[in-house]
Amino acid sequence: MCVPAPFQVRVRQTEGIPVEKENPAALQTLSPASSGKSKLQLHRIVTSSQFIVLCLLIIVWIVGSITAPAMLQRDNLINVIRGSAITGMFALAATLVLLVGEIDLSLGSTMVFALIIGSKLYGVTSDIVMIIATLVAGALLGLFNGIVITVFKVKSLMATLGTMSLFGGLAYFLSSGKVALFYQAPNYLWMGKGMILGIPVPVVFFGCHFCCAFHIPASHQIWKRSLFYRCQPSGRVDVGRQYKAH
Repeated sequence: MCVPAPFQVRVRQTEGIPVEKENPAALQTLSPASSGKSKLQLHRIVTSSQFIVLCLLIIVWIVGSITAPAMLQRDNLINVIRGSAITGMFALAATLVLLVGEIDLSLGSTMVFALIIGSKLYGVTSDIVMIIATLVAGALLGLFNGIVITVFKVKSLMATLGTMSLFGGLAYFLSSGKVALFYQAPNYLWMGKGMILGIPVPVVFFGCHFCCAFHIPASHQIWKRSLFYRCQPSGRVDVGRQYKAH
């Protein structure tokens, strides 16, 4: 009977039951390979850009806490987390675009223009309607970008570069260069400064956006193929052809 290493088969004379027995020599020959694999994985982790950025962040945090003790106060930590959540929501939107090999330079201008459109309803209707109008305006502006890129076949870099200037100019024109403040709109203030079970509202919104941005595409077959699998070298994905192929 041929038995693969690192095991040998020993048969008990009394019971006639084969029992596997480890071969120490074979185990000794395998241990250096597994050790080398572990070292390789550790080396990849330590030399990765994510690990380096994390180390730099920790160093900055330690130096900042020593030079400015107020940095570790609760109010400052909440403000940092709140600001990071708002930036993170923009990063999520940009990530989905980059996954398919495109780019969107008009994110900032789209946000400002949508907010200015919503601000025009300030004092005319409730702040809930203002929020809805802002969201609808942002969705329509994004749809405009999508139509220009997909229907008219304009490169995303050039299309969003143009809409960045267009949306930014229109926002400046509508606002006359003035800052829009909504101190009398409690729901607007709650979205920026409110808390839910001790967690800042922007952080909760970021968590919801994160789940929607990655869970929904991952559960939808065509979206999952177009976003996460089988990207062509040019960065574009022929979703219809891939769907028929499978």
